[in-house]
Amino acid sequence: KIFNSVADTLEWCIKAWGVAHVRHYLDDFAVIGSPNSDECMKLRGVCKALLAEHNTEGPATRITYLGIDIDTQAGQLSLSAERLEQLQSLLTGWGDRKASPPR
Repeated sequence: KIFNSVADTLEWCIKAWGVAHVRHYLDDFAVIGSPNSDECMKLRGVCKALLAEHNTEGPATRITYLGIDIDTQAGQLSLSAERLEQLQSLLTGWGDRKASPPR
């Protein structure tokens, strides 16, 4: 709960810096800048100390976020064949169940 509050605050700060399109899921952030702008690069410069370089993509028109391939030029979302197979395998295991097991 505390960590998510920190991430929510960081998202608010990024929006306050003028980047309108930012979302996060736990500690994974997606930032979308306007075409032909330097919004993402400015943010990258400001947040360099917070960013793990090996987890950072872009700026680009095609990225993977939470296992989903996002292509902004084509306006498409897709899953890799491997990811799709993983999800289908998980769903197959649930096919005959009437309820989820208790946690």
